[in-house]
Amino acid sequence: PATATPNIGGSRIFASPLARRIAGDGGVDLAALTGSGPHGRILRRDVEAAISAPGGK
Repeated sequence: PATATPNIGGSRIFASPLARRIAGDGGVDLAALTGSGPHGRILRRDVEAAISAPGGK
């Protein structure tokens, strides 16, 4: 049987729906973020921090 392994380097990005929407509206590349949620999930606060950081987006 196949074992569950993380999809490192794959195209799947684990982000909440709200984080995805905010990132899309703010022009943030989710692949460039590190998530602070469970199992590395990208949350709203991660996207908002990226937008408000110096250099933004």
